[in-house]
Amino acid sequence: MVDKSYLLEKPPGPGPWKRYFDLTVFPVLIDSAGAMEAVAERAAVQMRQRPAVGIAVAFGVGWGLALLAAGGRPRHRRLARA
Repeated sequence: MVDKSYLLEKPPGPGPWKRYFDLTVFPVLIDSAGAMEAVAERAAVQMRQRPAVGIAVAFGVGWGLALLAAGGRPRHRRLARA
């Protein structure tokens, strides 16, 4: 049988780190995921309306990522002419 003292006792609340993550970090992550979903939806609609623009954007993003991966350095350096 449940007595009065059981009903009046409250379990301890979450620790400070869990409360911090629950109130600050997780809402930011959820908002970021929603924003990325909206951008992906807009891109999908744009791709259906103008496929050439979508292909150009994809090519530009790929080119930019390739430059970042290469470190911005050219592959072959020319020898200095004297």
